[in-house]
Amino acid sequence: MGANDDELARIHRYVLDNIAYFCDPHPEGLGWERPGGIPKFYRANPAQWELDLRRVEDLKRRARLREAAAGREEPTASQGMAPHTKEILDSIRRMHQEGMSAAEIAGVLRVRERAIRSVLALGASAYDNSPSGAVTDPLVREFTQRWGRTAPEGDDRNGNGNGNGHKDSQF
Repeated sequence: MGANDDELARIHRYVLDNIAYFCDPHPEGLGWERPGGIPKFYRANPAQWELDLRRVEDLKRRARLREAAAGREEPTASQGMAPHTKEILDSIRRMHQEGMSAAEIAGVLRVRERAIRSVLALGASAYDNSPSGAVTDPLVREFTQRWGRTAPEGDDRNGNGNGNGHKDSQF
C-alpha cells in the first residue's frame, strides 16, 4: 500500500508543478477541467499517464523553443547582442591578437577586408550595442532644427528661394 501512496504523491507533485500544461486548453495544454482528480485517474490508468506525461514534456519543450525563438528575433539593445555576432567579433579580435592582418582575417572568415578593418577600428566599442545618442555636430544640429522651419527673408514667400510667391496667393 505504501508504494501506491508514493506513486500517487509523485504524480500529484508532478501535476502541481506543471498544472498549466494539464489544465490549459488545447494546444497549450491537455485541457483537464478538474485538476483534483488527475492523480487518481492516472493511478487507475497507467497507460494514459505515460502518454500524457510524454505530451506534457513535449508541450514544455515547445514552450522553451518558442521562448528561445522570441529571444532571437531582431536582437535589440534591450535584448543584448546575438550570440553568433559576439562569436564573430571574438574571432576577429583573437585572430588580430595572434598577429594576423586584416586581409588574412577577411580571407579566413570570407568577408570583406574593409569590414574587418572597421571592426578593428571600433575596438571594444564593437561590443556596445546600446543605441547611439543624438547627433551632436553643431552644423548638423542647426540644419535639422532650422531647415524648413524659418520664415523666408525678403519676398521669398514660397520657400524655394526663387523670390516668387504662390500663384494662387494674393500677396
